[in-house]
Amino acid sequence: MGDSLNISPPEGRFFYDSKNENHSILAIAAGSGITPVFSILNSFLTNNKFGVFTLIYGNKTPEQTMFYKELKTLEEKHSKQLKIFWAFSQSNEEGALFGRIDDSIINFALNKQHKLPDHSFLCGPEPMILESKKELINRGVSEEAIHFELFTTSSETKEIENKADKGHFILTCDDVTHHLELVPNKTLLDIALNSRIEVPYSCQGGVCSSCIARVKEGKASMLTNQILTDSEIEEGLVLSCQAVAQSNFISLDYDDV
Repeated sequence: MGDSLNISPPEGRFFYDSKNENHSILAIAAGSGITPVFSILNSFLTNNKFGVFTLIYGNKTPEQTMFYKELKTLEEKHSKQLKIFWAFSQSNEEGALFGRIDDSIINFALNKQHKLPDHSFLCGPEPMILESKKELINRGVSEEAIHFELFTTSSETKEIENKADKGHFILTCDDVTHHLELVPNKTLLDIALNSRIEVPYSCQGGVCSSCIARVKEGKASMLTNQILTDSEIEEGLVLSCQAVAQSNFISLDYDDV
């Protein structure tokens, strides 16, 4: 017999819901970060006849730019809806910006627009994403309207003083409640997996958002977080692959998200 594989439907938060045809969209991508953005762009142009899509796209040279010809073609075909700001760090090109994507390039692009974007999509190296997010917030863009995707595990981790010794861990998933024992310095996801409980997860590095759950009772802190907003954390949401219990009793619900 062949291999047996577990599969799950697509998950994550890096997508565009094209219900509003008047949305203004900003995308910031560098290098291979264009891959999901290119899909979002094509979906936008297919489903939106009146919205505007602005793309800031950084690379070393045009020759090293993914989808360069395809994007040029789209820009010519949809000149009223699509504006691309090309940025090259190792090549001076006519009509393009020089340098890596930073706050000055972002501000230059935003100043050319009539209004702030309704949604922003960021994909590329983590430093670029964090700097871009900070600048967008400074310009008045809502944190909830900024979406980003990391290709690697975040480098921003913190030491958490474990305040919980062994205790009671109630886990709810797929309408089934499990009673487990807390293990010091183990993430809530690790405890679940070590107990052979099937819960949603993927990257185990705080990148994909598949393992989001809600702390119903007790307290947990995350080792790293570049996914959840402050308001979502206040509502009890955690990345269970990064969450470590900070109380001797905790109730975690994967269904209530």
